[in-house]
Amino acid sequence: MTNRTRELRIKYFGLEMSGVAKQLMYHEPEKFSACCNGVGSQSGWLGKLTYHIIPNTIWLMSITPASDIHDVEYTYPMEFETEADALEWKREADNRFYNNVLTLIERRGGWFEAPRRLRAATYYRTLRVAGMESFLASKTILEDNNDAS
Repeated sequence: MTNRTRELRIKYFGLEMSGVAKQLMYHEPEKFSACCNGVGSQSGWLGKLTYHIIPNTIWLMSITPASDIHDVEYTYPMEFETEADALEWKREADNRFYNNVLTLIERRGGWFEAPRRLRAATYYRTLRVAGMESFLASKTILEDNNDAS
């Protein structure tokens, strides 16, 4: 196991991630890390507009580990059989992000726990509504390609 893999295992210990993300973390840690860009997206006009103003913290607590995993899961896999498969993957990735943020909040505890949970719910709802363009940006839906033949 490389030092980079050890570092990643410690950073993401106890957080949920897909099998694809785990494979990258254990076997291609540089590829895993290359996907991570913090909270927000740089895809589409809205993402480019808001990327630099969305904080990587919730009430002074970093949520970077949760957003890193989410970034990897929005990047890989790059190909889906059907649009329904892609949408299900996105839903699961969004749910894991939310659960991971709640895990980070529980670990930290303290006076800001309640407002952090409220902000986490806002981040989650925003992902569910506005994350589609970012998620589909680099995806191939094979069903669409078959229809074109």
